[in-house]
Amino acid sequence: NPATGVTILEEFVRETTSGHREVADVLMQCTELFFDVFRVKEHRGDDIIVHGIGSDRTYRVTTAAGPRNYPIGLVFEGRIHPYYEKYKLCGIVTKFMKREGMGLWDRFRSRA
Repeated sequence: NPATGVTILEEFVRETTSGHREVADVLMQCTELFFDVFRVKEHRGDDIIVHGIGSDRTYRVTTAAGPRNYPIGLVFEGRIHPYYEKYKLCGIVTKFMKREGMGLWDRFRSRA
């Protein structure tokens, strides 16, 4: 809302989560969304472990599609945000074929 400077999410959280601090905190984690190019390092249960080029950090990510749709070594670009103690994919994810993905990974790594 431009008049108040409050986002729709902030308004929603304020109006619907009174007395439920944990729910409010989880919803507000969505505001910490960020973009990166990631490489899948491993599978851990239903999650994937990815390394982000821009952040040079490793993240445990839960996906709606499950780990079998993110093979080890896959390079993809997309957005993630904190989700409880993990991260969650958000929006469109672009997966790259092996050769193209490794070329992209190498180009980004050389800039970091």
